[in-house]
Amino acid sequence: NIHGFDFSPDGTRIIFSEDPGPDIKIISITGKLIKTIPNTTGYLFPAWSPNGQYFVCDDGGTELYIFDFDGNLIDQTGNGLNLRYANWHPNGNYLVSTEANFVYTVPVAGIQSEYTNIHPSGGGDYYPSYSRDGNSIVFYISGTPSINTISSDGSNVKSNIHTAVFGPCYFSKDGNYIYFLYNNGSSYTTVWKCGTDGSNGHELFDPGPDLTYFRLKP
Repeated sequence: NIHGFDFSPDGTRIIFSEDPGPDIKIISITGKLIKTIPNTTGYLFPAWSPNGQYFVCDDGGTELYIFDFDGNLIDQTGNGLNLRYANWHPNGNYLVSTEANFVYTVPVAGIQSEYTNIHPSGGGDYYPSYSRDGNSIVFYISGTPSINTISSDGSNVKSNIHTAVFGPCYFSKDGNYIYFLYNNGSSYTTVWKCGTDGSNGHELFDPGPDLTYFRLKP
């Protein structure tokens, strides 16, 4: 099973993990294997850094790890907070991640005192990601289930922007829309789009099989 993937910043390659599975791999967008990254067995949900030099991943429930593409561990952060599903701030200096019920921003330097719990109320928070300008974060709450947004400093919370949501969600490049997986109780999910206020929600793509994860190409 594929457990997370991401595009390279130039959109020409894909990094992905499997669970249970071997080391993390990089393929071309046509599916050709480019590289298997050593020392990465068991790590999940890789996300490519904005400068293209590193990727962050999690171990399924305790820490976040930053590797280079030779499999060298560059940094480890989380301090037992059970952080998962990390994504990069556009400037590459911060990560946004979740600890089951809370959304954290985490400095890449791993300074514990600078970890910030920006959504402390919880409710099953997952799959956070930044807007392209880094000022906002969108995430999924499983308890509702719904899309929610929040400013990067923890202010301006907007809850239940769109319901019947399942899994990852992302801002559009211009920041005016949100892409997400929608499930209306049918046998599978489809890709939808709505305004940041939840307006004009509509289906973009119906692949047929049940989707559990997707990414936007840069």
